[in-house]
Amino acid sequence: MDFKSVSDWKNNELSKAEYGRMPWHDVSMGVIGPCVYDIAEHFVLRWNFVKRDKYKRDPRFDWITMEGREDEHEDLVGVQRPRFPVGKYLKHPLTPLATKPLRADQGTVHAQLVRSSADWSSGILKEDSIQVAYKELIRNAQHFVYIENQFFSMQSSSSPINSQSLTVNSNGNRDGAETSREHHRRSYCRGCGTSSAGESQVPGHHSDTCQ
Repeated sequence: MDFKSVSDWKNNELSKAEYGRMPWHDVSMGVIGPCVYDIAEHFVLRWNFVKRDKYKRDPRFDWITMEGREDEHEDLVGVQRPRFPVGKYLKHPLTPLATKPLRADQGTVHAQLVRSSADWSSGILKEDSIQVAYKELIRNAQHFVYIENQFFSMQSSSSPINSQSLTVNSNGNRDGAETSREHHRRSYCRGCGTSSAGESQVPGHHSDTCQ
């Protein structure tokens, strides 16, 4: 239903009286500490990946190197050095890291940066840092765990839906079992997780969690 009349984007066939909207909202925050370096590293990797694939011979776009990821570690941020490079090599950051607020004893919370990244988007092997973080969070929770991700569509069943040949995503099954084990091991631990609604509720978001 979401994709029937893309040109008529103002038309919404979903009744607001029957269906709630997706809980989208704008949030801004400031990040200090080691996470800043991780964010910058991901940006540099993504930039160099696009430079390599689309603009390798375009002098308007330069390569970006990064302090801490130099020499034999350049490949970690996708730096390439062809025999006849097109474009310059710009170093990030422009001022030394020693002048940046990257100490771990700053801020008000402890945070870990996770990402969704793979060969098609960054030129690296597909990683599962988000899933690993979820499982670690559940496993180490002492009293309460809250997970919110509107775009984590999951299929917990082992059979294709509507007789279609779909790849089964067993994240929901594994994470649900992980939560159940921790609940029985520590009866005082409570968990709350939100995910996208099933296909019958919100078109375009394939999930059998409603079942």
